[in-house]
Amino acid sequence: AMLNAVNIPSHYAIINAGYDEMPVDKDFPQNAFNHVILCVPQPKDTIWLECTSRTQPFGVLGNFTENRNAFLITETGGVMVPTPRSKASNNVLHSYTLITMAENGSGTAAIDVHHTGEFTDVLNSRLFESTDQVKKSYLINRVGFKQPDDLQIVKKDVNGSQYTLHYDMSFEKIPDFSTGSKMFLNARLYKFWNTALPKMEKRESDYYMEFPLIQTDTTIYQLPEGFTIETLPKPTVIKDQIGQFESDYKYDAAKRQLFTTCRLTLDQYVI
Repeated sequence: AMLNAVNIPSHYAIINAGYDEMPVDKDFPQNAFNHVILCVPQPKDTIWLECTSRTQPFGVLGNFTENRNAFLITETGGVMVPTPRSKASNNVLHSYTLITMAENGSGTAAIDVHHTGEFTDVLNSRLFESTDQVKKSYLINRVGFKQPDDLQIVKKDVNGSQYTLHYDMSFEKIPDFSTGSKMFLNARLYKFWNTALPKMEKRESDYYMEFPLIQTDTTIYQLPEGFTIETLPKPTVIKDQIGQFESDYKYDAAKRQLFTTCRLTLDQYVI
């Protein structure tokens, strides 16, 4: 009604929403719809609008309604049309962490998180519409961070809806455990990936990840004076038809800095 008032035509579009919902079968008539979005035809393209989200950017549907068949209510009757399909390059998360350790294993971490697409929507809804306790719970229980003794979260480099998320954390003990003169460190302070597919040798239905993505992490440990590295994991590269994972580990003895990096590209999110 609002667009019609300024002479912009649009179509009421009913859809089967939910990241793990199947697209409606256009060859089998049924009422398999649970949500409404808006389709705004243009001369060269189509604008799709998610009208109920307070965080979704303009013209971006997100995994709730992407890759579906929408049923448009038009002046000449109903039409079934596909909604846009998300790509891994639409949903990117880059995390950069500098950890400064003391001789007793305590330390601080400064973390910058750059994000686009679905990652931005998740961070907006989980971290900026909730209490400090909920934020901390999300980072520990969902993202898998070690529990910090102190946590500060701020936005920086804000440019419209884009920004860098910055965490400052402090820890009484950064190593997982110590024995004698040795400290055992994780590659990073959080779980890079914490979802396990259900075990099913004879899978009879598709498994839906939330969205295709590119996720990277660079973690730098600044070691105290007199400390060095005894053992590093070997670099890893895993390629598959659904995506690719790679990790690497390096040590700069002159600067006493340990670098750990990893990258995951998930191209196919329906398995």
